[in-house]
Amino acid sequence: MEYELDHHRSSGQSSHAGTDSSNNDNGSNETITGIEQQSLHPADTGLHAYLFLLSSFILEALIWGFAFTFGIFQQYYSTHPPFNKDVSNIAVIGTCSMGIIYILSPLVFGLLLGFPKLKRYSSAFGLCVMVPALLGSSFANTTTQLLVTQGIAYAIGASFAYAPLILFMEEWFVKRRGFAFGIMWAGTGVSGVVLPLLMQWLINTHGFRTTLRVWSTVLLVLIGPLLYFVKPRIPIAQNSSTRPFNLKFLRNKSFMIFQLGNILQALGFFLPTIYLPTYATNTLGVNGVVSSLTVILFNLASVLGCIVMGAMVDRYQATTCILLSTIGSTVSVFLIWGLSSSLAPLLIFCVVYGIFAGSFSSTWPAIMREVKNQESSVEPAIVFAFLAAGRGIGNVASGPLSDGLLTGLPFEGVLGDAKMEYETLDMRARLDSLLRTVTRDPQTQEVLSSDGDVPPHFLENNGISVTRHKFDITGNSAADNSNLDPPFLFAPCPLDLFQKHPIDTSDFLDPKLAKAALYYAKFKEDSLVMRRVRFTASYLERWAGGGGLSRAGTLPEFLTLRELRGLVHVRGRHALYAGFPFSNHIGHQYQAQVSEYDSQRFGGNKPHLVLLSEIPDIGHEGSILYGELALLLTAMRNQKKEDDPSDQGFLFEDERRFPVLMVSIVGLQHARISYACMGGRKVAIRQSQLWSLEKKDEELFKFLSCFL
Repeated sequence: MEYELDHHRSSGQSSHAGTDSSNNDNGSNETITGIEQQSLHPADTGLHAYLFLLSSFILEALIWGFAFTFGIFQQYYSTHPPFNKDVSNIAVIGTCSMGIIYILSPLVFGLLLGFPKLKRYSSAFGLCVMVPALLGSSFANTTTQLLVTQGIAYAIGASFAYAPLILFMEEWFVKRRGFAFGIMWAGTGVSGVVLPLLMQWLINTHGFRTTLRVWSTVLLVLIGPLLYFVKPRIPIAQNSSTRPFNLKFLRNKSFMIFQLGNILQALGFFLPTIYLPTYATNTLGVNGVVSSLTVILFNLASVLGCIVMGAMVDRYQATTCILLSTIGSTVSVFLIWGLSSSLAPLLIFCVVYGIFAGSFSSTWPAIMREVKNQESSVEPAIVFAFLAAGRGIGNVASGPLSDGLLTGLPFEGVLGDAKMEYETLDMRARLDSLLRTVTRDPQTQEVLSSDGDVPPHFLENNGISVTRHKFDITGNSAADNSNLDPPFLFAPCPLDLFQKHPIDTSDFLDPKLAKAALYYAKFKEDSLVMRRVRFTASYLERWAGGGGLSRAGTLPEFLTLRELRGLVHVRGRHALYAGFPFSNHIGHQYQAQVSEYDSQRFGGNKPHLVLLSEIPDIGHEGSILYGELALLLTAMRNQKKEDDPSDQGFLFEDERRFPVLMVSIVGLQHARISYACMGGRKVAIRQSQLWSLEKKDEELFKFLSCFL
């Protein structure tokens, strides 16, 4: 039987089978006959209603879940070529992806309501746009190409794929509509638990291109069969014609107040979820697995919140539900997270914030009902569309707003500490990301040259600069070094210290032992590079005053020359040894002896580290070896994670440089000095010339020892 039901009844008139319902959204006198009622599937219950709800839940999880995982792609794009050349525009991709889905809602809903026949095919059209968009983004080589495909095209397709779920939900669920919406929107929370872990594993293991191709296939395979169940409960009339719809509700005072609150909630809602992992890692010092638990708990809690809030809006007024969500969100931010100095309160915040803030959109059915009661001719779906657009405005504006607040103007006096904390967190996160790229990303090994040199394009793409520097030990060097950008933050040991305390061989009872201690081996040309490197590093270590050779003159408290300068070896279970030694693509290992300033003996914590490294690769002028880069970054990153002994967080909480000086012994038997520190978000490395140590050169040993 063909039912001549116009658009008004198909979108707004729903009833249980066998019941009489004569009212509709436009107040017409048309009714559904008893025969037609018996032919319609029941609302709020029955297999067809539940299959539609299940399909909506899955589509919600897949469509929105991918958009919410963009942070993982952003982290990858920002640290990997070819996109890290344009880091500033990468965040725009995520903003477009989510913002367009929200903001485009009034246009898409208006089109589908104006042309009712399109509703049945909208999700299929959206899928046909999303899949090619993601496939196209997997071939992208510029940020602009990603913006067009993964950002704009995907969002347009998602908008058309998602809109029928809202339109048809009005027909399938009437008395339990809020509860049904809550279950559907809980899909985003469920996907927020699973998809970040899946995407992180895929992108780390196979790269972004394979990840996008896999996900486009998943969308096609999972969404395609479910489109059969995304259908209207009330058949769309074949002779439905286009018509205007009522937008007078936009001037309704109640709607304007609801919309203002909706936008303000969106301004603050997205920011905590973005910064939670970074805050947990860089402020509380937890590892990456534990930091990801913050987002997982938030998403799990939002599932519960959406379902509970959805059930509440079927029973209580919109203002009551919104007030509950707002109070819970505000208290959790100001009291629980605001007072969090350890992991446990932060995890509690994730749960509370997820329940109250994550469920705010589940109040929309109550807002739609309130507006409908005041404007009887309004389409509830259009109200939803404009609420979604308001949320999109808040989402898009929250990023620039937070950035503007943290720049210090116009709140510089109030937010100065917040600005410093944000910039420090950003640099800490940058070091974490860069170290993962250099030491753990299998693609990094592929770009290394066969002799271990790091190609210049890799350094440039990852924000690392390597420049030649003349390391000076004269008294005039301090002023020159402080004027550099970034400054050189080490003062070398004065050369006269070695002249005051020359090596004393008189302590040796046997002259042969004294001669052996000072013996400098001459290696044959075919000697193993590793053997030559280790011997030279060991000899330089003794020469620099680390012990093993007696020095003339009286040293206070039996200190070595290194200890006299305030440096001590880092030994035992120390964070700086995490990850040593490293291996490169041809199996060479790199290790280093690490020294730091002894705060207990000499007072004053300093983030400066001194390394003496062994790199069994052939060094070349004007290039940096992979082992040198890996050791420098590891020392910088692990020093920034150093815990405060008083359990007050990080030892160097406001540090922004993390300076490391390294004397590296490289093959065949050469040495050079490197100094690395942060210069904003970039790593600046200054490098000396390459000196030969194939023959004993006491003056060169003295010079190098001044930096050890």
